[in-house]
Amino acid sequence: MNDSSRFTRTNPSTVETEEEIRHLLRASGPREEIPTGDLEAIRNEARRAWRSMASPEHRAAESRDLRVVALAASLILALAGGWYWSARGLPGAATVEFVRGEVRIEGDVSGSGEVVAGRVLPVGALIETAQATGAVPGRLALRLASGQLRLDAGTRLRLESADRILLERGAIYFDSGPGARPMSGAIEVVTAYGTIHDIGTQFDVRLAASGMALTVRVREGAVALESGAQVRSANRGEALEVSTDGSIALTRIAVDDESWAWAQASAPPFEIEGATLAEFLEWASRETGWAVRYADPALAESARSIGLSGTIEGLTAAEAVSVVLPGSGLAYEIAAGTLQVAHRGGG
Repeated sequence: MNDSSRFTRTNPSTVETEEEIRHLLRASGPREEIPTGDLEAIRNEARRAWRSMASPEHRAAESRDLRVVALAASLILALAGGWYWSARGLPGAATVEFVRGEVRIEGDVSGSGEVVAGRVLPVGALIETAQATGAVPGRLALRLASGQLRLDAGTRLRLESADRILLERGAIYFDSGPGARPMSGAIEVVTAYGTIHDIGTQFDVRLAASGMALTVRVREGAVALESGAQVRSANRGEALEVSTDGSIALTRIAVDDESWAWAQASAPPFEIEGATLAEFLEWASRETGWAVRYADPALAESARSIGLSGTIEGLTAAEAVSVVLPGSGLAYEIAAGTLQVAHRGGG
């Protein structure tokens, strides 16, 4: 990508206009009300910062431009608020769990330009992954409060809040984890052709896919799509295709279809060191869409105590199965969307 100049990062020390300050505050999104007992701590932090800026060295500059003082006061309040949320250990909109290839972040004033696992991204961050052209495709997995969000290569989106995504192009995959959860924790994906409401728990959204303006596919659970005056839903194994004229078609998609492979390639590696075989197969089943069947109840029981070691970093879930099972002395077969596991030789 040769358009790196488009990815600039705002630094508080270079903010010069009131509009930029308003933008920063708007980008931070709504916050829960601060408890009364904590307000004094914020006031003390603001006073400390203010005393520093009101030192004799700063007074001459301040007397020349009172507007700078007003802006400084606004920034102190914003920084004090940031100190408060940081001190309380509250997360940002998302945390990076996995990154591969080139990924750019715009709108993060944290001062860190490197995209690595563990980095916290704020509300308002604009994320772009590199296209899959020649070099390694850019892929990213983020941990949100409501689940894991993965970005395919060539995707551009904005984190409007911890549970609201504005998708501008490309594709995302969301997994809220197994089991039901309340709708209050659902994620919302906004696109130019409609808004997708997560009802749980695995689905992907792609713009301009296969001639369609928007495609929403459900691997597990259900989603609701609101497009203009239309509201449509899709369940496990179904897809909603929105054309450029606004019409919506409901089609079928196998939960283990090869077209889900990009989501596997965007997943953080499973830590097999210390995990059991049963835990590994549960993970592989969720990643591939395969149902797991054991040859006999005794094998199913022993899988809960068979420990694993080593690493499968760099392998997709499907590739990991082909390595881990033979390495554990087991045979397997994949047929009709089912992973059959047996003792080698049938014993």
